[in-house]
Amino acid sequence: MTRLVVDGTERPDTWVHLTGSSEAPADRDFTVGIARWLDRRDDTLAHVERTGQRLGVRLAIDSDPMRLAADIERFDLVTMEIPSSADGRFFSIAARLREHLRYRGELRVTGDVAPDQLSFMQRCGINAFELGEHVDIERFIHRYRRFYQSSGSLTTRENLIPAARTRVDFGVRTPSMRERWRKGATSDPMPRTRHRRPPFSPPSASRRWRTAPAPGPSAPPPRGRARRAGRPVPPRS
Repeated sequence: MTRLVVDGTERPDTWVHLTGSSEAPADRDFTVGIARWLDRRDDTLAHVERTGQRLGVRLAIDSDPMRLAADIERFDLVTMEIPSSADGRFFSIAARLREHLRYRGELRVTGDVAPDQLSFMQRCGINAFELGEHVDIERFIHRYRRFYQSSGSLTTRENLIPAARTRVDFGVRTPSMRERWRKGATSDPMPRTRHRRPPFSPPSASRRWRTAPAPGPSAPPPRGRARRAGRPVPPRS
């Protein structure tokens, strides 16, 4: 038996997950596989409009989320089925749903959900988890709330800390301080670049000659430390 955690709170699963050719319920929200959605899209939409129930879709680990681009706003739930936690393709699917398709509904993972990957899943925008009996639910919720604020939800941007807010903003990159300074969006001084080390220079004449002899008739004037110390410097050979 699995337990559902949504936005850091344990909740009952009220969705009906249809498999095969089973009929859609008229009094409960339901999900369908992506293959069934593509084959029976018009019939499914007609049933949703007639009954007023919410609609969800399930994606396999090898599904292409871009096939849902035209209808992404019709889904209130997107579930990703994870056969193995070692297969990280579901991270890419979640990121594409949040950033490229601008999906704002509930994004759930089910199957082999590893609590050790919680922070990575949150950064990809996943906010619902179906956990097995072997997972400590209280510890999982505690780790979830360490990343989010207490009222954090992917549907409310103002309640997210910046680390999670990036995914909700559909991948919009935050401008750097230098870009903000060029556009006049900040009054801070222009950030300085790191000081580069000067190129290598050979030792000066005063270091090559500990005791410099008296200059000849064609000797050049003293240079560097020898000039400041008042000592003559021999000509270079």
